[in-house]
Amino acid sequence: MIASASRSSGLDIPFVEMPPQYRGAATRHPSDSDVIALEPGAHIAGRYRVLRKIGEGGMGELYACFDTVLSREVAVKLMQRSLAAEPLVAERLMREAMLAAQLRRHVAQVFDCGMLATGEPYIVMELLSGQDMYAVLRESGPLAPEDVIAAMLQVCDGLAEAHEKGIIHRDLKPENLFCATQPDGQVVIKIVDFGVSKQVTGQRMRAQTNPGESVGSPQYMSPEQITSPSEVDTRTDIWSLGVVMFELLTGVLPFRGSGTARICAAVLTEPAPSISNYRSDVPPALEFIVQRCLEKERDRRFPDVLELSAALTALGSTQPEKSRYTSAPPLVTADEAIQDEPAPRPRRRWVGVLCGLAVMGGCTAVLVQGVRQGRIHVPTANELREVPSRIASWRFSLPFRTPTPQQ
Repeated sequence: MIASASRSSGLDIPFVEMPPQYRGAATRHPSDSDVIALEPGAHIAGRYRVLRKIGEGGMGELYACFDTVLSREVAVKLMQRSLAAEPLVAERLMREAMLAAQLRRHVAQVFDCGMLATGEPYIVMELLSGQDMYAVLRESGPLAPEDVIAAMLQVCDGLAEAHEKGIIHRDLKPENLFCATQPDGQVVIKIVDFGVSKQVTGQRMRAQTNPGESVGSPQYMSPEQITSPSEVDTRTDIWSLGVVMFELLTGVLPFRGSGTARICAAVLTEPAPSISNYRSDVPPALEFIVQRCLEKERDRRFPDVLELSAALTALGSTQPEKSRYTSAPPLVTADEAIQDEPAPRPRRRWVGVLCGLAVMGGCTAVLVQGVRQGRIHVPTANELREVPSRIASWRFSLPFRTPTPQQ
């Protein structure tokens, strides 16, 4: 999935109950007994030949492999053997594959999943080349407003499809937004790591977590995700996008603390700081959009990513600078897509004229043939002169009336 990775490689699933993972801190490495030593040339599931190791995290390893059946390079996420023994953790990895496989727009594509004979689950995904947005932020510093707008439009496009299918990501952060470089040099944002996602069907919500268990990265979690994790809806992703935009624009997180409890307290009680405190070149309209995403009462946020995208699109049209990221297509709902379908093209008039001429020509040919064979009588000039007198001699009477003596 990732050709180069930053801090977590998209493999960690942090919990609120765990200590926060601070930027620059060393990633926790599994013990030697947990490591799945796969050298180049080894095979996974008898089909995927290992080319190189991309990275590792708290849950497993990520390998670049060659699919010997379809002759293409892929990424294979393989869970640690010790964690694979935990049914809940293994089920989360398989759920990530199931959810991501339903999505097509701005999401790392899932090709296959399964379980090894030794018990480790694995996911096969597209191999991406590039780096995640945290690596971009770390290397280049805060992004230009036009870059943030263009990138977030692509993220909104991917989230719109996920939300339409009832999928809530719940762990959006710069590490899970991958800047994939395409063969033509363009950069496309891909959403990765649906390991802690929830799926809503009707009024019921399915998840692999306990109803009272908060899952996600505390710095990016919405207030309701902290207090009532089982009652979150798509607006929790909008909050996370607000945190991501704030961080990409300023280089710092809006809510910070020395531990999990203080971070959660800041999210629940402290107002979001102003972006203008950190830089002066951010348009006020963009700061307003970020602040609206960070409303603690979710009813005051953007109701969905479609409206957020519309606000970003309107603001982006006023920014003459060209972004390094590929602009996403406008977001439309299914009903709008049907309404926007082009009307059927009217038939050209000359087609009707040709059809009429063909019919007239056919009738003329039939008449000429009938006259030649004597089946159709052509009246003479004298017979035509007698037609008026014959018509005058005809007597007409109205039906269903009995004539009176006077008539």
